[in-house]
Amino acid sequence: MIKALITTTHIFFVCCFTFMPSVTSAVVIDSRNWMQVTDTTNLSYNQLSNVCSVSTGICNGSINGIDLNGWIWADNSAVRDMFLSVTGAPSNTFVDAAASYRDTGAEWANAFIDIDSVGEDTGLFDVTLVSGQNYFVFGLTRSLINGEVDRSYITYTNNLSNPDYNVAIVGNNVALDAARSHTGHWLYQEVPVSAPVNTLGLLLVSLVVMVIRRKNSDLVKHSYSV
Repeated sequence: MIKALITTTHIFFVCCFTFMPSVTSAVVIDSRNWMQVTDTTNLSYNQLSNVCSVSTGICNGSINGIDLNGWIWADNSAVRDMFLSVTGAPSNTFVDAAASYRDTGAEWANAFIDIDSVGEDTGLFDVTLVSGQNYFVFGLTRSLINGEVDRSYITYTNNLSNPDYNVAIVGNNVALDAARSHTGHWLYQEVPVSAPVNTLGLLLVSLVVMVIRRKNSDLVKHSYSV
């Protein structure tokens, strides 16, 4: 009986926890897991569109050794929502085709950009371009503007003339075949919500453990009585 219960417990752990979906990479913002933009630099819109749908954004396959299965190529509305979250900008900030939000004295761009890419600071996304004291994270979306692709980015400047200068831009268009070392792509995965069965599973496992303990206790008592 005890052996059967232990076997049942083992199987239950395997069936309920081994196959839980996992999310790899990058930065979780508002229930989306964003890939590091630096993972997809030197790829043009035309190149990525061979792997990711320009209508749905769903990616299937690999490119340049990067496995993009399960990722979604963001449109500019998804990036806009993410930028609104990290900047705290008013909700109507990025509604125009080319819109920017500029903020002096704030720290959100500095918090967004890992300016050294070696882990000393706590920036979310690795910097894609450093020019003097200007730090950028450039990423392409799948959205088109006047026949070109939208490049949305955040930049942080900290010098005497522009101390703590934060800028977020959605709608800076570039050529469809532009592949640049300082520009990647905005891709994300939806973060899965834990299913209610997980809670039920934990309760059932706890119940099985209690039964095993009670059975062991009864066996011990019986051995002493003999």
